[in-house]
Amino acid sequence: MARRLPVGPVPRARQLPPQPPSPKLRTWVAGSCAECFEPFIDRQPHARYCSTACGRRTGRRAWKERAERVVPAAVRAFVYERDGWTCWLCQRPIRRDVQAPHPLSHSVDHVVPQSRGGRHEASNLRAAHFLCNSLRGDRCAVVQPKAGAAKRSSHPS
Repeated sequence: MARRLPVGPVPRARQLPPQPPSPKLRTWVAGSCAECFEPFIDRQPHARYCSTACGRRTGRRAWKERAERVVPAAVRAFVYERDGWTCWLCQRPIRRDVQAPHPLSHSVDHVVPQSRGGRHEASNLRAAHFLCNSLRGDRCAVVQPKAGAAKRSSHPS
């Protein structure tokens, strides 16, 4: 014979009172930053950098190197010596003792900007002040002679 189920309301499962969440153990990792070599402590098990700034700096440098956006040091030195440490945009001397982002520090400027198809060849590079190079941006500039400089005549006399 088949067993009959009781007719009527089905008893509910007994609910247990809510338990407080168990404390999660956090693991802390100590190491040195892959960019600035400063010691740091972090909760991420695979952390490599002490800050997001160091991580961005490393990522940007790697991106520039992969995309060949860095002018080699030997080419830079050749351009500075060839141009006599004189800015090709303002014709004033470039200071060797200051580093970027100082406005009068040295930088290499592309005559034809990279965004317009310019290359990292010495014939397309000129020495420039950091400020002059920044203000020029990616425009193709026409060099204006200094006031009072002798003008060249296009016709031989």
